[in-house]
Amino acid sequence: MSADAAPERYQFKIVLRHVSPMVWRRVVVPSALTLADLHEVIQVAMGWEDEHLHRFHVHGRDHALGRPGSPEDGEPHTTRLMDLRLRAGERFLYEYNFHGPWVHDLRLQAKLPPDLKRPWPVCTAGQQSCPPEHCCGPAHYREWLDGHFSFDALMELDDAQNVVVAIIRRKLEDDQPLTEDEYDQLEDATEVLRPYVELSSARFDRRAVNRELETRWRARCSSDSK
Repeated sequence: MSADAAPERYQFKIVLRHVSPMVWRRVVVPSALTLADLHEVIQVAMGWEDEHLHRFHVHGRDHALGRPGSPEDGEPHTTRLMDLRLRAGERFLYEYNFHGPWVHDLRLQAKLPPDLKRPWPVCTAGQQSCPPEHCCGPAHYREWLDGHFSFDALMELDDAQNVVVAIIRRKLEDDQPLTEDEYDQLEDATEVLRPYVELSSARFDRRAVNRELETRWRARCSSDSK
């Protein structure tokens, strides 16, 4: 494909509303992508798991995956970004999980020339991991954080860590199988530690995001060419 035939690229900044510290991503995508494609890019870039409904709100109109032919179906599988005629600096919304909406601001920062070497979507920058999937909106997320980072919760975390370290040290010294009591202690400690492990493993990793985006789009292009 020549540079003249390839679509230009759109650079978007995506910001998750009402979350501090700010969770944001910068992505560059072909303007020929549909809104359904952009939804997939946002899910991967932000770190969501695509378990909930979503919709875009552009130029006063909702684009959602409703029933075929229904009024709320804005045909996201056929509406391309270039069809929206966005201007540089223009904003629109992406809403995820209607039970506790996560609202994302998308701003078109720039229109860029085609990139024949990397025609797939790319994440170029970002900070902070997105909230856990089970949190329904910013208010629920703040409650969840308060519950896990209060003084009492941190003291419980410290106790759980001490239990694990003590059991490991005993096993290194006597090399004996775990007792039933030690099994119970480790199970209790695991329940305390699990949310913090999940938070740590969910940290934003731009390289991992780009590997996933490239893998998905290469597979898609390969499938389309058959």
